Amino acid sequence: MKTKSTFATLATGALLFGACGGGTTSSTTSGDEYADAAPTSETMALDMDTSDTVDTQALGANDCHPHLFQRTREAIKMLNHHVLKVFARLDRFVDKRPDATTTNSHTWVRTTNNLTYKAVLTKSGDQFTLEFDVKAATAADTSFVQFASGTFTRIAGQTHAGNGTINLDLTALGTVVTNEKAKGQIAEIFEVNSLKKKIQITLTNFVPDSDKSAAPRNGNYVFARTKGAGGSFKFEKTMDLLCPANPTHQLATVQIVARWAASANGRIGRTDALATGGQITAGNKFIGVTCSSIDKADASAEGYWMMKLEDSAGATVHGSDAADTSGAAACDVSLFGPVPSVSSNSSDYDFSAVNFTDASVVAYPGQ
Repeated sequence: MKTKSTFATLATGALLFGACGGGTTSSTTSGDEYADAAPTSETMALDMDTSDTVDTQALGANDCHPHLFQRTREAIKMLNHHVLKVFARLDRFVDKRPDATTTNSHTWVRTTNNLTYKAVLTKSGDQFTLEFDVKAATAADTSFVQFASGTFTRIAGQTHAGNGTINLDLTALGTVVTNEKAKGQIAEIFEVNSLKKKIQITLTNFVPDSDKSAAPRNGNYVFARTKGAGGSFKFEKTMDLLCPANPTHQLATVQIVARWAASANGRIGRTDALATGGQITAGNKFIGVTCSSIDKADASAEGYWMMKLEDSAGATVHGSDAADTSGAAACDVSLFGPVPSVSSNSSDYDFSAVNFTDASVVAYPGQ
């Protein structure tokens, strides 16, 4: 299958960052409150389900096939990959054996691979603050560089759950960890409990580690899900689309909304996308949709897909669609609303009803 598609691949790879191993430990003991309050990789990751894997496609591929549900999964994996650069490290170091304690703070200092990390959790009432620093192991203590910070409130009776804001600075991390290629800042506003998760990720001057020559990008991503019920994911970004023809690699603005729901054997999902600008004539719209069913026997199947170019009056300039036998079930109208048609704009998804710049959640089944 060709890897290029209408909405160009976002992934930097599915593998999560492997954090530094080993380190010094301390014989100091303490209560579990601080370590249990700290957010972890699991807290901060975007997880559509507990067995999130890369989807394969059942329908035939071509360079202009939208594959939107797969693109959504790849966007999630890209974000997780970079967020976990920080939290995989934090997972290793914040445990129930801090190296220093006061009446309202715990500090962990661990050295591995010629780098020394320092994590500090400070408590004030129900609120915690986090600072995470790094320096060369041989450098003076005054050389610590802060690359993560945040403020959050823990949910009583639950570990690594709560709400708050975490700020990650990959540029700062790279000034000490010299093999770090990603740059920019990532802010996560999170609300996580045993049943639900909502995370807003804001990218500022971000460059992924897979393309260090790329221009810095900004972005807003909002992810929400209810365990065993469904979820949604929205984002907007500029992309170099292959279609319509784009020989000069102009950048179009793409808005994507993904929704999914639990099913008897796994889940079903629908993703809609709208592209404007770039090589697309002013006033025209490039629209795509895919409906997917994911079950335990077959990792993924796109039961229906459609893409079309509409003019400023909403008429189809050209388009195409395809469906297999699971198409109707995957595009469950009762869950996701009317299915867009290649020949009419009457059932197009209403992107104007979605605010892509704020923290609002797109409604999803089971919310």
